[in-house]
Amino acid sequence: QALAQCHRCRAMEPPQKKLCSSLRGTATAAVHGDALAVEEGDVPDWAFSLAQDVAPPISVSTTFTSQGDGHIYSRISCPTRSRCESLLGTVEGTEETPAHCVLYSSGLAAAFGIFSHFLPKRVFITGGYHGTHQVLAQLQKISDGARYKKEPLRSPEEIGA
Repeated sequence: QALAQCHRCRAMEPPQKKLCSSLRGTATAAVHGDALAVEEGDVPDWAFSLAQDVAPPISVSTTFTSQGDGHIYSRISCPTRSRCESLLGTVEGTEETPAHCVLYSSGLAAAFGIFSHFLPKRVFITGGYHGTHQVLAQLQKISDGARYKKEPLRSPEEIGA
């Protein structure tokens, strides 16, 4: 029955509100999450094209024409990443507890997001990307040394000893 309801969501006409909301958090939502996101108003109308696309397009553009709404620059947002965020949120959430997903355009942006969210006093790190070390140094500087102190990450041999 849920699958039959979802096929109605894929009709060429705009779907009725809350037609597939019971699918949130199910495997079927993983397949039809775009229809669910659009019908619930989680995404603006321009984000997904449900009427013509057989498969979702992958946007490789870095800049977009700005007309007030929509994407401007790919490091801020892009159609492919916005769609993926919406779909992952749809699959992970339930009707009672909706979920939201945030994807980052680079690993360094993701690391900064983690540091900004958790505000750690210490970070255990050895090696890795030099940009992450530079971000930690800057964050430690602006926190006046109160946060983001780098500590060496112990090797498995040191932990077992």
